[in-house]
Amino acid sequence: MVEPDMHSRIILGLVAVAVSAGGCTSSGSSPATAPPTTERVTTSTTPTPSTTSTTSGTTTTTIDRTAEIQAIFEDLEQRRLTAIRDQDEAAFRSLYANRAYLEESMMAFESVTVAQPSAIVVLDFELITESEACIAALIERDYSGALPKGSTTERLVVLEPTGDGWGISWIGEGWSCKGSHPL
Repeated sequence: MVEPDMHSRIILGLVAVAVSAGGCTSSGSSPATAPPTTERVTTSTTPTPSTTSTTSGTTTTTIDRTAEIQAIFEDLEQRRLTAIRDQDEAAFRSLYANRAYLEESMMAFESVTVAQPSAIVVLDFELITESEACIAALIERDYSGALPKGSTTERLVVLEPTGDGWGISWIGEGWSCKGSHPL
């Protein structure tokens, strides 16, 4: 058996916590690190190359890595919209990994009206890059149920690690973890 690297061990620990705790929540100040539900969990004896596995007894629990990363992105977005709706500036600020981008994002905090944060519908999710230092994805979401004047948007979203999980670092065009940060 191959010994997992540090990143894999961290993910394995998070998966075990998520499965035993019933998934992550989208409230409070806990970092976005785990799948939203156990619906994405399957049991098999042979993991596929795009999965992270933990072994328990004679079965292997497999979680699709892309689904896990998508859950992190969606948890952060729901928490961001909830903070805007509730006008909770501390909660809003805690979601960002990059101070310069946070300051730009404060305009949204001050001017956007949010009706129902949980009404976001993900239409498409494409993982662009993933490393221990940065995750970028192209995400198409329907905000029509979440925002009074909501519409469908497709945006590049970049996350970077914070002290206790992942935080929003960039939303827009022109940067997906390659080269220096645009701000």
